[in-house]
Amino acid sequence: MLIRTRLSLNALVQVALLLITTLSFVFVLHCQGQLDRSHQFQREAEQLVWDMQHSSDELSLMARLYVVTGKSRYAGNFDVIKRMRNGQAERPLDYDPVFWDLRLADPSVAKGSLPAQPFEARVQTAGFNDQERRWLMQSYQRSEDLIEFESRAMQMVATLGQAIDAASGEALARWRQALELMHGETYQAAKADIMTPLRAVRQSLMARMQVERQQEQFQLNLATYIAWAALALLALDVVLMTLSLERAIRHPLMLLAHWAEGVKQGRMGLRTHMRDHSEFGELGEAIDGMADSVQQHLNELHEEVTRRTLAEQTIEHLANHDVLTGLPSLRLVHDRLERALIQAQRHHQGMSVLFLDLNDFKPVNDQYGHEAGDQVLKIVAQRLAMGLREADTVGRIGGDEFLILLPDVAHADDARGVADKLAAAVAEPIFISLQTITVKVSAAIGVAVYPQAAKDVQGLIRAADRNMYERKAEMKRAAAAKAIQA
Repeated sequence: MLIRTRLSLNALVQVALLLITTLSFVFVLHCQGQLDRSHQFQREAEQLVWDMQHSSDELSLMARLYVVTGKSRYAGNFDVIKRMRNGQAERPLDYDPVFWDLRLADPSVAKGSLPAQPFEARVQTAGFNDQERRWLMQSYQRSEDLIEFESRAMQMVATLGQAIDAASGEALARWRQALELMHGETYQAAKADIMTPLRAVRQSLMARMQVERQQEQFQLNLATYIAWAALALLALDVVLMTLSLERAIRHPLMLLAHWAEGVKQGRMGLRTHMRDHSEFGELGEAIDGMADSVQQHLNELHEEVTRRTLAEQTIEHLANHDVLTGLPSLRLVHDRLERALIQAQRHHQGMSVLFLDLNDFKPVNDQYGHEAGDQVLKIVAQRLAMGLREADTVGRIGGDEFLILLPDVAHADDARGVADKLAAAVAEPIFISLQTITVKVSAAIGVAVYPQAAKDVQGLIRAADRNMYERKAEMKRAAAAKAIQA
């Protein structure tokens, strides 16, 4: 089939799918709007039921407060609540369950107002069914009857005036009668009669709204599935058409573009791998042959660079490490000391430097030769390295002298403990394989702690060196004393 014909047919299919998708999404929006309106109705209906319960509870609260205290502001609040419910007064914007608790403490707490609307009118426009409206009006009428009951109790207290404070017997009896009216079983039964229809309204509303929302949700889900199915078919058609065009024209061009981008990024081993029997295939074979030739030259160049890099690394290693022991040289140890000192100064931390000198090493060299001495130095270097942490550094700085860096050892006792451990390791017998003999050497280790001993690298090394000589002198005196005792 011609590409032009294929494109025309595919365009017709895409237009049809796009039309189905558009209509489906319009229906989805319609169903979503219905669901939102259902939620809005439920919120408004629940708000009206709550207003009914809330106003009844607040009227009871104000009536009881007035009967107990006789303060006129509670009677005024009682009248305001009754007028708001009957649509004779505007309601505050922030009229919520805690409104009157705050209003009793601060009369200026109300902000703004909502238009006045009678309770009966709100019930008629809220969308309740007939049974729910009957229950609401039944609860409302019972609440009106209870208001009359509460008004009588408040009138009884209002006629007393200041007689309660005077402790008049008759006034006290009438006050107790008013209290009984507001807290007796008859009053509680009347409150229950108000709340029973309200509970029935809530239950009916929840059950009815659940069924309606399920139906609306089913319609919404169905419309959504249809819309997404049409959209998926449209996407699938686009993918299939794209693949068809790639096979016919774009695929060879994309391969060439991909190869060019890869070469530009340095992936010289990339090939076009075109297996087309057209001019694109010939071009691909020519490009792949050229790339093979370039790759061969690059491999040769890479081998040469690798040899030179290894040679430079070897030279650098020899420059910074002792040839015999493989430990860092004085130059590398000094560099690490500088960096450790900067770190300690920056973070206000301590560090320690150990200066180690071998005892009895010269007799080994003189008696068994330099090869035996070299083997002793290698074994000592291994023991020192194994006795330290990864963060520590031990280097050979000449002859039988070693310098040790302990970056975060800030106390002399800790540093001396490390020194004693290293000295014990050095003092272990050393087997000389060249002559099958065993020799023993010891170590005098000086300690210098930053910043107590010194505040620069050279000062720390000198302090550790002095301490080493002091240690060596102590060891000689101890040996002489032991020899005299023997």
